[in-house]
Amino acid sequence: MQVFLSLDKISKPVLMVLSVATMLALTACESTVLVKADCQGASDLAVICGFNNPEDLVVIPGEELMIVSEYGHNMGQEAGQLTLLDLESDNKIKLYPYDNASPVDGDGGQIWGQDDCQQVSGDQFSPHGIHLSQRNNGLLQLLVVNHGARESVEFFQLTQVDNQWSLIWRGCAVAPGDPFLNDVVALPNSEGFLVTDTG
Repeated sequence: MQVFLSLDKISKPVLMVLSVATMLALTACESTVLVKADCQGASDLAVICGFNNPEDLVVIPGEELMIVSEYGHNMGQEAGQLTLLDLESDNKIKLYPYDNASPVDGDGGQIWGQDDCQQVSGDQFSPHGIHLSQRNNGLLQLLVVNHGARESVEFFQLTQVDNQWSLIWRGCAVAPGDPFLNDVVALPNSEGFLVTDTG
């Protein structure tokens, strides 16, 4: 296992590879999985249906809203998406890729990732781990591990205009080597992040 450490040096992240294989002991375990094909609740559990491979989730602070990463497939063979789930009504709204034009960019197209990292098309977006944090300038940042067409971390700004939430793509950082990224977390009081490699 590896961890890719991204630190903001003069506003742009620099990727460094740290080996942490000795820090992780993998253990085999057995588990029982109950699959309900009819999508009905059981005892005191409610079931929310209609997601395709939900992989990770984050709650928007102060809101009854959750962002769900719907994992597609590696290397763009099947696209995924980021979905906003209303925890009170169970309503779902597709946040990314955009169905129509991208949200209005009120920040002049500021890039938070690597200067030379380009946005992938929607059919090459396959999100895995996600993490929501607040940047030093107060803006909400959603980091997303992407497996579509490349192994990368995508930067998004989460914004709300007229009670509607949307994501603005703010850049990306491509992982070096040939990893299989898993989860991501922003570093506190920094514009950097950590991401795990399970490859």
